[in-house]
Amino acid sequence: MDVSTYVGTVGLFVTLFLLFIRVFPMIAMSEVKGALPEADPHYVPEPVLQSGPAPDFPVREIT
Repeated sequence: MDVSTYVGTVGLFVTLFLLFIRVFPMIAMSEVKGALPEADPHYVPEPVLQSGPAPDFPVREIT
């Protein structure tokens, strides 16, 4: 009885896992990064506008 419960549990897990893989396929990280705007070699980020009072310390421009 204990062995059949164990085998049935493992079988159910494997079946559900294989169904999950079939429905939600794994996407390669390179494909995800390729779709990001930062992946474009000609990408220029938009300047960030700061609101609020000016800081008391000197701000160095990042180029």
